[in-house]
Amino acid sequence: MKEFFIKAVFFLGINLCILTLLIILGRLTEKRLEYDPGDTESSLLAMRKGAEYGFVLLGTSHGRVFSRGSKQPAVEKLLDKSFFNLSKGSGAGIIPAKIYLTQFFNDGNRTPLVVYLIDPWIFYSSKWNEKNYFPASEPFSVAFLKGLILNGIHHSVIINYFKTKIEAPWFLKHPQSINEPREFLVSVDASVVRARLNNLYQDGQSPESFRRYAPQVDEIVSIARDHDAKMIFIVPPTLLGDLPGVDLVRQKIDEYAATGDAEFYDFSNAIADPRLYYDHDHLNRQGVNCFAKNFLKPILDGVATASSSSRFTCD
Repeated sequence: MKEFFIKAVFFLGINLCILTLLIILGRLTEKRLEYDPGDTESSLLAMRKGAEYGFVLLGTSHGRVFSRGSKQPAVEKLLDKSFFNLSKGSGAGIIPAKIYLTQFFNDGNRTPLVVYLIDPWIFYSSKWNEKNYFPASEPFSVAFLKGLILNGIHHSVIINYFKTKIEAPWFLKHPQSINEPREFLVSVDASVVRARLNNLYQDGQSPESFRRYAPQVDEIVSIARDHDAKMIFIVPPTLLGDLPGVDLVRQKIDEYAATGDAEFYDFSNAIADPRLYYDHDHLNRQGVNCFAKNFLKPILDGVATASSSSRFTCD
């Protein structure tokens, strides 16, 4: 029994050494490259330390599209503001958003404004939160790992985070990005809309689930406030129609409107032209530019209110 125990400890020690060496090698490989937000789906690979931005963008893929395909420089020019994109594809929800925002500020970065393109469906499934595999595209970081653990990220996600750092693709691939189609929709397909909504709300719309994740809004607002940043929450435009949970999100964020800590805008049905989307819920390049110029810029410039925003248009 003693001999077996010694062999087991030795085997574990060897594997830990190999894992450590591979992680160090991976970090050295990453540091040789310069990453821009449009080059990679990773937030940490593009994140600097001690930088200052006009605003930070949180969200799912509905926010990530503002950087993909080298769109960000054009968007920044339209807005006359720099921004760092912490949005994450694959449905990464409000818990991942909190982890990224914490990492951003802990790295000494500064911003006076956090804009969250918030989707109501992220409050209704663990798949978008603690069971979302968002860390897979991130480099190994002790601080990031600590954030995953402290925020209750599922053990299978954390194991996968380690696993992806020691596989050949991590060392061989170029910075991962998504090449979005340059096409546009011609019309709305009701069957596609139903299928998409079924996927986004795949665990239903339970009030208990909303109550479970709603306190994350409090924590994100608190993180921003602690770093002298104001919050703006925006439900992004899609062609999916009325989204379940929008009113509950509005009620939650309105708690902070009276104190001036947050603003809320619902643009879920604001852009109805299919030609401004490449699918039923993602803006294409023209749609992103329209939204930045005609919706986001007036808000960032302080010339819009929740009531006046109903008149915004891409026409």
